[in-house]
Amino acid sequence: MKFYIGVDGGGTKTAFALFDSTKKLLDLYEGKGSNHENLDGGFDEASDIIMEGINTLCRQNGLDSGDISFSLMGLAGIDHKWQHDKMCALLREKGLDNFEIYNDGFLIIKAGSDTGAAVGYNCGTGVCCNGIDSKGGMLQLMGLGVFSGDLSGGQTIAIKAYEIAYRQLFLGIEESPITDMVKECYGIKNREEFLELLGKIENPDEPEHVRNFVGFFFDAVEQGDAHARQYCIKMADRGAKSIASLVNQMNFDGDEVEVILSGSINVKVGSPTYIRELTERAEQYASKKLKFKKLTQAPVTGCINWIMQEYATDEEKANAPKDITVAVIGSGSTYCPELIDGFLKAQDKLRLRKISFMDIDERKRNIVGGLCIRMLKAAGVDCETLLTDNLDEALQGADFVVTQIRVGKLPARHLDETIPLKYNLIGQETTGIGGFFKAQRTIPVIKNICDRIEAICPDAWLINFTNPSGIITEFVLNNTNVKCIGLCNVPIDMIDDTKEIVGEDMQYTYVGLNHLSWLTSVRSGGKELIDELLAKGFSPKVMANIKDDGFSLETLAAIHALPSSYLQYYYCRNAKLKHLLEGEKSRAQVCMEIEEELLEMYSDEGLYVKPALLDQRGGHKYSLVAVNLISAIANDINDIQVVNIKNGDTLPFLKPDDVIEVAARIGKHGAKPLPVGEINNHHIIGLMQVVKEYENYTVKAGRDGDEEAALNALLIHPLVGDWEAASNCFEEMKQAHKQYLPQYFKD
Repeated sequence: MKFYIGVDGGGTKTAFALFDSTKKLLDLYEGKGSNHENLDGGFDEASDIIMEGINTLCRQNGLDSGDISFSLMGLAGIDHKWQHDKMCALLREKGLDNFEIYNDGFLIIKAGSDTGAAVGYNCGTGVCCNGIDSKGGMLQLMGLGVFSGDLSGGQTIAIKAYEIAYRQLFLGIEESPITDMVKECYGIKNREEFLELLGKIENPDEPEHVRNFVGFFFDAVEQGDAHARQYCIKMADRGAKSIASLVNQMNFDGDEVEVILSGSINVKVGSPTYIRELTERAEQYASKKLKFKKLTQAPVTGCINWIMQEYATDEEKANAPKDITVAVIGSGSTYCPELIDGFLKAQDKLRLRKISFMDIDERKRNIVGGLCIRMLKAAGVDCETLLTDNLDEALQGADFVVTQIRVGKLPARHLDETIPLKYNLIGQETTGIGGFFKAQRTIPVIKNICDRIEAICPDAWLINFTNPSGIITEFVLNNTNVKCIGLCNVPIDMIDDTKEIVGEDMQYTYVGLNHLSWLTSVRSGGKELIDELLAKGFSPKVMANIKDDGFSLETLAAIHALPSSYLQYYYCRNAKLKHLLEGEKSRAQVCMEIEEELLEMYSDEGLYVKPALLDQRGGHKYSLVAVNLISAIANDINDIQVVNIKNGDTLPFLKPDDVIEVAARIGKHGAKPLPVGEINNHHIIGLMQVVKEYENYTVKAGRDGDEEAALNALLIHPLVGDWEAASNCFEEMKQAHKQYLPQYFKD
């Protein structure tokens, strides 16, 4: 294992971080400020502070400086080559080898940018604007105070707020709400007490006073104070011109340039007016499209990214985990800890930069999200986390969007499962008329999610787990511009169950639609084993959420393939209907009970691992499937996974745009279906064609509120078919779900 150190040296403090070769943050240490311009001992004292911090970090972890492969530093005050050379010489004299130094403003680019080429605009205590272009060129603007025309930075803004209040108190002009804010906060009774505040603002040992006055300033901006607003716009314009100047001067590839905003003014306390003026003006002045991102990680994390991009060996670069930002939509799902468990197990391949947990259910969002965050912290994962009910906020900067939503929640599922029974129809949440209505409720919501992805993170991959997964993926791929792959845990369960019998070297052919699929070939050592398996009555295990009615030997012999467990609803229809009619509870009611047990467990602040009870739900191996897919795309692995994607020319008996569930090779460009060879099983061909037409009608109905398409879908489906039952059940369920079906109730 190799170790690396990153250093972010500022005026008031210096952050030291220890990383390993997987980019995992192992330890942090905070030392004194190391800006030589602020120290009586200048460069010599600054170099001592840096050496002390590095040695302390090593001692805390049982290492010595010789164990560190490389150190990268971003240091305030290193603005010129002579300053760089002098600090390097002092550190080498004091025993440090294998390191490089840059100005600290460049770290925010490496910490926040996806590519390492971007503009970084930092506005905190001070202000600077830095650029690293696609050719590796580096340029810094601002940061020299009045000499470079800087108008922002906490200290400058605080002084401006003080000046505005001074103008009212001493000159009797331009009343401002800042004056009342100062009086209320500090209990000011006269001018003399106001003058005493100036010493507090200028005292670096009492930074809270600068923060207070910065807050007064931006509050006044939002209240419409003319003087504050005028200066705010002037300040934003100066920053915008600096950003645009770097974009226009430097060599950035492509038509879009990332702009990383950092520092407390840009990220935390700056008003909406300031951020809007800054971004809009920069876009107006720049010659290229700008993509703004707020820095969500400590700048020192940019050190390890920089090391891996510029100083690591090719092997180290190839093996380093990829940084990703993930948005989980529907994070109140009790499956969510399973997903986090998957990310924790994949830390050698993926590193979470940020993960957003978005759900409209506040109780579940906070309980489930709370456990997920505890799991991450307990595992030492250093990433930003966000709990929100705001979709746009969750999507900011996302590389991957995981959808696991249930529109109407479990009470709606209960209706899907019970209303059809009145008409002697099977009630199931993913197939038949129950699955049809789940799709109808979901399509309008997925449409909105896709609209926002296109607007906010158009390069993100949508990983869809929302059921019925095949139908929802069909809608997305044929009605939006979002890059989407649909997933289900049924295929991996089928394949793993069969491998238990055949062996890990098994090869297979998987054909079907989501929840309508078969293994048509199972091979080992070049030998076809499907006939042998069928003769023994082997079939993959049934999902935890399905009662096992079994497949008879005669059934398996007739279809000449190994069916997924959901095909019991087709091949054992009467037994399934009888079980549902006689059941004391719907599956939804059982899930409600399990969910409440899980939520009670999740509420325990001492819990920081995935509970075993979660495996009783039907989503077993959900995390493995999701994380494997994300890793294969992020790392361009090009392995084989079963996914829901467009057919293309894979199955000639379906249309190219039809979404199928098939084995595909997964890499950075998505999924490419593998050839399945000639399919001569006309039972499978016929059933797939019928159900695919049902799915196409279902998408049309859900998209347009087309009742004719809806009834055609139900009449085609093998689990419905009867006109009277279909039409009457459709009307009752449409009314029962009215609040979630805007496409049918447009007036």
